[in-house]
Amino acid sequence: MMLDPIIEFIQSQLNYKSDIPVILVFASIIFYGFMMYVPRVWLVMSTTIAILITLYYPIYFISPVFSKFLAGLGLIGEHWLIDENVVRNIGIGIFIGIILTSAFLYMFLATIWELNQRRNPIYMLKLKKEPSHKNYMMAKSLIVDQYSKTELAFFLDRLDMTDINFIQNNLAEETDIKTAMAWVYIGVPVRRAVTKVRIDLQYLNQAGA
Repeated sequence: MMLDPIIEFIQSQLNYKSDIPVILVFASIIFYGFMMYVPRVWLVMSTTIAILITLYYPIYFISPVFSKFLAGLGLIGEHWLIDENVVRNIGIGIFIGIILTSAFLYMFLATIWELNQRRNPIYMLKLKKEPSHKNYMMAKSLIVDQYSKTELAFFLDRLDMTDINFIQNNLAEETDIKTAMAWVYIGVPVRRAVTKVRIDLQYLNQAGA
């Protein structure tokens, strides 16, 4: 059966002679402590722990049915169903395994997505803690170019008044104001939008000199 080797391995490690459960507990505590330095990972694991605690009692009661369901699918052997406690423990273990695997899979996919997005200058401009000069220079958007040609009233009806005032107080030309508003409209923070417009203007002035 597909899951039998995994169950047998875990069962063999959970006997009184094994130090693995104790090691895993301490390793998990230490790992969780270090995760606080990575807020996104810490949030995922904290949410996972909260889900496990919240669902433990429902899982406890439905785990025997779940184990029998898995046996019916041929994923675990029928010999695990002889003892009621074993049936329940297997069900609980598989439920916990599914939840933890889902959490780790989510973090893995999110990390891949994040690394891929870091190639996108606009994404970096939106979310990087301190965008570099290169990030500002590399950020290009056809959508911003299109929006910057619309009427000013379009942005006045859609942007926060605080952002509008900040842009108008820091840029003089209406074209530049609309361009900055277009960057804000697609999600770039207002200060970065103004900086982006200023850097582009500086580059154009240097190129034209």
